[in-house]
Amino acid sequence: MERLKLGEAVDIPNYDFKSHTKEPGRKVNPSDVIILEGLLVLHEPRVRNLMNMKIFVDTGSSLNFLAYVIWYMIT
Repeated sequence: MERLKLGEAVDIPNYDFKSHTKEPGRKVNPSDVIILEGLLVLHEPRVRNLMNMKIFVDTGSSLNFLAYVIWYMIT
């Protein structure tokens, strides 16, 4: 996040949940808007303090379960 805010591109690895390893990922270029998602993304103060705006979306348990089922089917 710090490097993106400084206008630098960063490489983001992909995590393979089957082998529990990081794999080569993709390059992310700096942008005016960066969207982070995850359960604990707002928990870490160091990351949270880098954000200009924070939006929390609570989707409810039925949508969470559906997302988990879809994720489980594709991994």
